[in-house]
Amino acid sequence: MKQNENIYKNNLIVPIILFFVVLYFCYYIVSLSLSLSEARSRFEKTYNNMKAYYMARSAIDQAILKLETMNHYNDDSLFTAKNLPQNERKIFYQRFTEDIFIPSGGTDNKEKYEYRINDFKLVSTDSNVSSLTFEIKATGNYGEYGGYENNIKRFIRLSL
Repeated sequence: MKQNENIYKNNLIVPIILFFVVLYFCYYIVSLSLSLSEARSRFEKTYNNMKAYYMARSAIDQAILKLETMNHYNDDSLFTAKNLPQNERKIFYQRFTEDIFIPSGGTDNKEKYEYRINDFKLVSTDSNVSSLTFEIKATGNYGEYGGYENNIKRFIRLSL
């Protein structure tokens, strides 16, 4: 009789161990799934923030191109900007930034992107080297409903 009882206890241990192994395996699969989805989410957020940064950078690049083109074809317009009264200088800054091309959306409805120049102003002039320094602040947006936004500021020195 003792042998049958002992065999019964030994046969019960194997299913209990198997149950805990399966339970541990399920826990491992769930934790792996959660960590992968979190990593995917973090990557997507970083990727979309980078897209917003490059949209803002595009706005600044376009403003620099416009400044260099104005400087190349019409030296006097930028040089006289420093002598304008404050109210006319604001109008000059507004006119400068209003025709910077803002792309409208992508080909897919989910891809909405834009950029804009928030602030543009003449910071300093150096008559010894004949140069002007401009401050440009730009914003880039990427994603639906404003989604991801990135603001950058650059100082541009332009030799006349």
